[in-house]
This record gives sequence, C-alpha cells and structure tokens, in this order.
Amino acid sequence: MDPGDAIVAAKWTWGVGRWIARRKFVRRWSDKSKLKLLTPLHHGFLHAARRLSCQMHQEWDRHHAIAANLAVDVCTACRMGMGGLVNLSPNQLHCCLKVVLPQIDGGSERVGTWGRSTPTDGRPQDLDDDQAHLVDENSVWCALTGRFDGETHWPEGLTCFSCNDLAKYGSKFHCTRPHWSKYYHSVLVFPLRYAQNTAGTLMGNVGFLAFDSHKTNAFPEIPDIFNYVERPAEYLDALHKTPAFHLGALFADTLGTFLGSAYDSSRH
Repeated sequence: MDPGDAIVAAKWTWGVGRWIARRKFVRRWSDKSKLKLLTPLHHGFLHAARRLSCQMHQEWDRHHAIAANLAVDVCTACRMGMGGLVNLSPNQLHCCLKVVLPQIDGGSERVGTWGRSTPTDGRPQDLDDDQAHLVDENSVWCALTGRFDGETHWPEGLTCFSCNDLAKYGSKFHCTRPHWSKYYHSVLVFPLRYAQNTAGTLMGNVGFLAFDSHKTNAFPEIPDIFNYVERPAEYLDALHKTPAFHLGALFADTLGTFLGSAYDSSRH
C-alpha cells in the first residue's frame, strides 16, 4: 500500500472509531437521562398513586391520617418527576394536592390542601377544613372551573393554569393565601378530572394538582394564561407544545381516574 494511502486509511479508521465511541457515549447519556425521568414516574408516582387509591377505596372513613401521608408521597413523587424534567432542585419546586370540599350551608365551594411535597420549605401545613379557601376568591380555581374571580371572567374548558411570573400581572391575580409571593412566582396547576360516563362527556373534579416555584420562568416555554383570556384555543395550542404541560397533565389525569369514584362516594 502506498504510504499516503496508509495514512489516509489510518485517519479514516481513527475517525470512524471516534464517531462510534461518541455515538456510544451519547446513547449511554441519553439512556441515563431517560431513566432519570422515567424511574420516578414508575416507582415513585404510579406506585404511590396506586397505594393512595387503594386506601381511599377501602379504608378512607377509618384512616384519614394514612391517606394524608400517602398524599404526601404522591406529591413528592410528582415534584421529583417534574423537577427532573425542568431541572429544578427539591428546594426550587413544590407540589401540592388539593381537594374540593363540600359546600357549607349552600355557600361557595372551598379548596383545601390534602398533601404537600417534601421538603416543605417552611410552608404552613393548612391541612384541615378551617384553612380551606373559597373557589370564587382564587384566580387559579376560577380559571379551571370557568368562573368570575372578581377581575376576570374565565372561559370554560381550560385544562391548566400556567404563569411564569405572577407578580407581573398585579391585581389580575387573586389569591387568599397571605404573603403568597413569599412562596411562589411561577405556577402550573391542573384539575383532577374524571369521567362520570363512558362517553367522557360528563366530568367530575376531585381537586387540583399544583406545581409552584419561587423562581420566575421556572417552567420553560409555558404560556402565561393572562395573555390568552380572550384566546383560549390559542392558549391550549401553546400548552400542548410544552413537555411540562404533558407531564403535569399525565399526573393529574391519572390521579383523577384513580380517585374519582372514591371521591364521589365520600361526598354522598
């Protein structure tokens, strides 16, 4: 072989070897990245949601504390899964599970916190009926139930409340939690809906799954809902292009399906 050809062949072989090695490295890195996201979903969220569903169906009336502890596990698993996706540490992202409570004397529905992810970062627990908040006085709950919050007439059919900078919208955001800005600026909230007929045309709502962060722009690419009040279809289109929406909706739809029938039974 001509010496020049030998050098060319050697360089080609070396280049191919580097390409193969790089491909293997990228594949290994990709596999680890996928496992980092999927493992918490499977072993964390789905297993915790399954245990909570079982507790709700079998012993809800006798063991409320056990169900509350399982709700904490579900919230923590959701926080871990979402945190892995948006690259936020445990102290940068919080998740809570809220339930719609029965009306009192025909008054407005209320929303109470059932479980919070750990670490709580000093957040008040408010896990009892006395600390529940009226639906009509909260922009998030009103937006997801198609109501008027005193400032905005929210359209029906919204499946997520998303905003990366609540302070930016000032008085448009209504919340009865004191000093809410101490705890969050970015939020991503989903209704826990479930089908009440086989056609899926009649839906019930257990409550809400809420992710929040004290950071602004914590959820990459999500649209700010306040910019789309008059354009709900465009808002939904924008949401559907973001991975964070689909992951949160997966959590919420699964929980709604698991808990729906038990929730209905507890209200009657």
